[in-house]
Amino acid sequence: MHRKGHVGVSMMVAGIVLLAVPVAYALPIILTLLTTERLPDLDFKIPFLKHRGYSHTIWAALVVATAIAGSVAGGLAYTAVSFESVAPFVNPETTFAVLWVGTFLGFMSHYAGDMITNGTGEYGVQLFHPLTQWELPIGLWNANSRLGNNLLFVGGIAVAGLSSAVKIGIIG
Repeated sequence: MHRKGHVGVSMMVAGIVLLAVPVAYALPIILTLLTTERLPDLDFKIPFLKHRGYSHTIWAALVVATAIAGSVAGGLAYTAVSFESVAPFVNPETTFAVLWVGTFLGFMSHYAGDMITNGTGEYGVQLFHPLTQWELPIGLWNANSRLGNNLLFVGGIAVAGLSSAVKIGIIG
């Protein structure tokens, strides 16, 4: 899947988060989600990693979410800095939770995008590799499909827009 498609899937997830979580927490979760959803594709830049390999497993999502959230929350606790003007960052525990959820959702939205496309030689994402070779190859279209990527992008804008309208009371 190309950038536009991944951004669209992430925006769909962001719209769901906006509806399900209080705004004070939803906005930093969404910001984190949108900034980390691209991380699994760093495997393109690391020669010894296969694309849609270890970087596309649940283990990578858990480790990276914990590392990012733990680093920031630990840094806040160590330096005794608090951002009381921003509700989610009042304490290190809340900071950890918000950043962990955002990062984990970023990875999972990326995986969802890859699962629905046919890659070059790989079809699904083996979330639980190396424990199992099970994958979910939905394969609606090829990763480079202009139509597919544009549909997901427009769908993401629509879901995020409708969610915003519901949240602020314009709809429903």
